[in-house]
Amino acid sequence: MAGQDLRETAAGHGNGLTFQIFPEEKLDAAAVAAATPQKFLFEVDPKLDSSVKARFSVLDPSFRVDLTCRK
Repeated sequence: MAGQDLRETAAGHGNGLTFQIFPEEKLDAAAVAAATPQKFLFEVDPKLDSSVKARFSVLDPSFRVDLTCRK
């Protein structure tokens, strides 16, 4: 599932998506624990269908999540 393409996934207004990160199958438990992900990058294509009236307020609406944060 690593690198799954979610570009065609429609979440809709007010809906949410749940993401799970799975390690590669060839890694053992010790290697997975030693190399846990630090950041998650969610890329958003700012080009919307012309029928959609809403627009993004920034040029690049993508965002990063710090996976080490415990707040």
